[in-house]
Amino acid sequence: MKKVVSLMLALVMVFSLAACGGKDKDADKDKGKETTAAADGSEATKEEGGASGDAETIKIGLCQPFTGPNAVAGEYSRYGVDLAVEEINNAGGFEVGGKMYKIEIVEEDNEGKPEITNNAYNKLIGQDKVAAIIGPDSSGPLISAGPLATAAKVPAIGTTSSNPDCTTVGGEYVFRACWIDSFQAVVCAKMAQETLKASKVAVLYSNADDYSSGLATNFKKEFEAAGGEVVAFEAYAGADVKDFKAQLTNIQNSGAEVIFLPNQAGELPLQIKQIREMGIEAEIMGEMSWDNPNVPELAGNENVEGCYFISLFAADSTDPVSQAFTKAFREKYNKEPNTQSTMSYDCVQILVDSFKRAGKVDDSAALRDAIQATDINLPSGHLVYDENRDPEKSANVMIYKDGVPTYVSTINP
Repeated sequence: MKKVVSLMLALVMVFSLAACGGKDKDADKDKGKETTAAADGSEATKEEGGASGDAETIKIGLCQPFTGPNAVAGEYSRYGVDLAVEEINNAGGFEVGGKMYKIEIVEEDNEGKPEITNNAYNKLIGQDKVAAIIGPDSSGPLISAGPLATAAKVPAIGTTSSNPDCTTVGGEYVFRACWIDSFQAVVCAKMAQETLKASKVAVLYSNADDYSSGLATNFKKEFEAAGGEVVAFEAYAGADVKDFKAQLTNIQNSGAEVIFLPNQAGELPLQIKQIREMGIEAEIMGEMSWDNPNVPELAGNENVEGCYFISLFAADSTDPVSQAFTKAFREKYNKEPNTQSTMSYDCVQILVDSFKRAGKVDDSAALRDAIQATDINLPSGHLVYDENRDPEKSANVMIYKDGVPTYVSTINP
């Protein structure tokens, strides 16, 4: 009798398994799908359960200053990256070669320092085995660490690192999401002459920062080539300097109509406040590092009122892709997106688009070639790379009104 019962139970189990295996696979595949909207306005298909369990993971490094004087840049970079990754992963991931993949971000704090960036890159490449790296934001750290990425054949994309040496010294695996200093200098020179109608400009810059000194030098060259005069070219010795009165006294006596501050966001508020406290009547202008909430917050809205700067992104842009990104960013963070968050979001989109076109996720050379061939609409505008792995992008002229960056005009490359 026991044998008969055992046989009957076995037959029941066989038929049950057969019934499970005989389901319509296409019906299973379609079951539980829903449509979600990405920040670019497009629709993506999300699978409940299945995609999250079946999708493989691609690790991408994020190397930014999460501590130190430029920590706000790191914070906003994280915002942009997290928003992009959330949109992609919540939509079920992305398909490469018939497989679904999701993104895992591995963060490293570089404190804004070259030597720490080198250590961070080595860890991300050697220990974490990332497929690509986003960041850092500053030129000096990327110039230092970029060759490590090329030696290991791991693509790296700087967010706002604009010194030309970032890619030329970094090598064939180093890209950037922003314009280069030579273009930024042209734009700033045009803004000084055409928007502010200045013929005499003073520059206060850091000679301890590749970004600041490179941009200052390029700006001087461009402004003078266009017929303007740089009447004071004042340097200071890095982020530790807190008293700029000696340099500002020279600027005050120079007859400058405009003061150009091409410096890191953490250094700007004190400089702006001291200019105002000394009663210097010259207008103040800057570059893309000014697009940082710490600048009006720490300098005071009344001190930045009417200051001009250029930006890779304008939150009040009428472009549909930009509008969708801005809406998603505001809803998630209850904050305004800035250049750093937008460039970081763009980096994720560039990498995902490149993985798709490369057709594989384990071939770094194919990924590098795909990044080089990027042709995509992003929240910061349309992006293609030139032969030096530098993007060709437009610049937005912005002005602070009541502490809020407000769009004025566009200067095209």
